[in-house]
Amino acid sequence: MEIVITGRHTQINQRFRDVVESKMNRVTAIAPDAQRVQIVLTHEGNPRQADTAKRVEITVVAGSTVIRAEASSTDQFSALDMALDKLTLRLRRTRDRRKDHRRGYTEMTPVDMGAVEPEIETTVEEPEE
Repeated sequence: MEIVITGRHTQINQRFRDVVESKMNRVTAIAPDAQRVQIVLTHEGNPRQADTAKRVEITVVAGSTVIRAEASSTDQFSALDMALDKLTLRLRRTRDRRKDHRRGYTEMTPVDMGAVEPEIETTVEEPEE
């Protein structure tokens, strides 16, 4: 799996890269067919948006499926955790949909109606005296 980390208006330090690589084990456990994970860390320079100064966008490409999650926070590590939680939830949801979709089309085996004999109960009522 290829992990691409990009920074917009900010520098990516080695500690952030190490944390990202260690936390990507969650993604590979849920989506083993993931080919590429792209992480974009953006710093918002506007002082009025100081509470959402760091934004992390995670995009996972797994075959023909593309799943994306994004979160904002004051700290890049907490934004990464929130985005990763959203991403794992979406990955689980897609995996479960795929499983349920396949399970819904099970073939039914035909029943031989000649082998089944109907049970008929006959009761005789006695007249009352």
